Amino acid sequence: AYNFIASIISKMKISKVRVGQRYLGHIIYPLAMKLLCYLLPEPIEINRMLMYHRAGDGRGQSGCIYVFGYESEVSCLFKQIVRQGMTFVDVGAYIGYYTLLAAKCVGIEGKVYAFEPDPLYYALLVKNIEANNLGKIVGPFNQAIGDTRGKATLYLGRSTGSGLFKTPDATDKTSMADVVSLDVFFENQGWPAVQAIKMDIEGSEVLALEGMRQLVKRNPGVKLIIELNPAYLN
Repeated sequence: AYNFIASIISKMKISKVRVGQRYLGHIIYPLAMKLLCYLLPEPIEINRMLMYHRAGDGRGQSGCIYVFGYESEVSCLFKQIVRQGMTFVDVGAYIGYYTLLAAKCVGIEGKVYAFEPDPLYYALLVKNIEANNLGKIVGPFNQAIGDTRGKATLYLGRSTGSGLFKTPDATDKTSMADVVSLDVFFENQGWPAVQAIKMDIEGSEVLALEGMRQLVKRNPGVKLIIELNPAYLN
């Protein structure tokens, strides 16, 4: 129903009508997302994975983005890259879509490290790992990935992720986060081999890449799947 209505609105170009300083589409879309999130069951089932998606404080619209076929091209490529027995790193795990998908791909002989600094989304990440009985494969960490080790302000996002920089999606809420570089983290782990990394951290990707130089040298064949968001990088 949503897709049908959205296509009609798009063709009629109603969303481009201005209401004051804003387009009507910018008003309709978030209201539609809130309604859809409210109507969705808890948990939802995506690709045979159970996912709890309600954050509880009004932030996040994750249920909707997954229900309508989340990043289908990336998910398809992901399944080709991440294989049985691999070690996979999810930097910016959010509530765990790619973490769960990776765990299914690597199997019991593989390992998944999932990093999510936002305390609310981290709680959902852990809940989703437990709901799918993947605790033996996935290690969740309530940390931000950067180029150093210490503490930093985490700007909490309105619709999806949170990050170390204030982005257009940021709310006025902040939290303190533990920050660690992948080099420091995996040195402490004894340098296990890493075959694939997914990174989606709202514009902090450059810092994370700076902090994983040794990891890349030790794993020259590592595959990287990284979100490119010019607005957030700026």
